[in-house]
Amino acid sequence: MKALNSYNATMRAGELKFNSGNYDNAIDEFEKALKIFPYDKSASDFLKKSKEEAAWKKAINSKYVEDYENYVDTYPHGKYADAGKSTIKKSYISIAEKASQESNESQLVKFYDKYRQRFPGDDGIQKIRNLLIEFYLKSGNTNLDEKDWDVAKNYFESYLNISSYGIDADHCRKSIKKCEWKLKQTSSGFIAYSYDSISPIGISFGKLNKNGIGFYTTLKLNSNMFTNLNGTIDDNGNSELDRFTEAITHTRLNETRKPNASASLGLTIKLIYPLFMYIGGGAIYTSLYDKWEASDPSYVYQDVDRKYWLRNTDKTEFNFFPEGGVIFKVSHVLVLKYGVIYNENLIHQFGLGFQL
Repeated sequence: MKALNSYNATMRAGELKFNSGNYDNAIDEFEKALKIFPYDKSASDFLKKSKEEAAWKKAINSKYVEDYENYVDTYPHGKYADAGKSTIKKSYISIAEKASQESNESQLVKFYDKYRQRFPGDDGIQKIRNLLIEFYLKSGNTNLDEKDWDVAKNYFESYLNISSYGIDADHCRKSIKKCEWKLKQTSSGFIAYSYDSISPIGISFGKLNKNGIGFYTTLKLNSNMFTNLNGTIDDNGNSELDRFTEAITHTRLNETRKPNASASLGLTIKLIYPLFMYIGGGAIYTSLYDKWEASDPSYVYQDVDRKYWLRNTDKTEFNFFPEGGVIFKVSHVLVLKYGVIYNENLIHQFGLGFQL
């Protein structure tokens, strides 16, 4: 009898607090009643109602959408479930709009994903989706203008992941191709064999800069430069011999060689990748080598070859020349080179080499 009286008093107190909206204290009273009669249905029902009301009251008094989420997750078919879901939808859209204004990609993506997961197939997702694709398009275009190809490509790809048939989908695909082409472009050094008709032995090396200006240097000569000289002579026959100084007379033979050597340098400039222009200038050394033979009958060194080469000092000169042409990068391995030199007339030059 004592327990029943205590139970009745507790239930009355709980109902009064429930009816006055004091749900937390009502929960305490109904939990006390259940301690007296653990399987009492009335106390159990009131306890459930009190907890649901408390959760809803917390949600509507809160400024955090998480409290509405907690209510709906706990009471998916509860008294206020529809109102809770409606508020959650509005909150997701509101948060996404604020994130869009602040260009906060992570928040936009977070609430786009949350909306899809919580309300699959709901038309309200279109508002956040439109905000997100607008953000991706704007960010992609901005980074494209700033030539940040990798970041721009990622934004355009994100756009297509959400809207592969959107109004700007073709623009995104074209922009992705442009970014991929730009990302394939690389700066590199190069070294190449260089040939022209008067200087078939040559080497060219330098830098091809994908962002604009690089440099190059070319060194060339012909095989006549390797002639073993014994001295010099001029057009009047005055000579200086390194050997055979005993020879008083010497005879010019009908054999000559025309050696040359040149060095040039200049700039390389990207035209349209992978095509580069080079332009510069240099200097060329040219001379004439004559073959002579000692003809003094009293020449004492009979066992020594009497034929030797003399450089004609009157036929030796340095000339400056301009040059220009193009260099083409083949894949990431080879380079092809073509150009012209102007030295009294046009001379074509060719090159083949490797990127470094």
